[in-house]
Amino acid sequence: MSTLLQERLFRPDGCLGMETPQDYRKFAEECHRLARRAENEQHRATLEQMADVWLRLAAEAERKRSRPPD
Repeated sequence: MSTLLQERLFRPDGCLGMETPQDYRKFAEECHRLARRAENEQHRATLEQMADVWLRLAAEAERKRSRPPD
């Protein structure tokens, strides 16, 4: 089990949702780390694409947090 998964499953507050842009960035970093160790180009490319999606989600979460309430 990856360290990030353990962090998500065993958080002291019991929350399993990804709540902050930092959470999304941690998953992107994990995807980049796994991509460097990938056994073939297809796996590497898939992991890099996943990292890109996590980073986009982080940016979207930041925009939502900075948006004034309706």
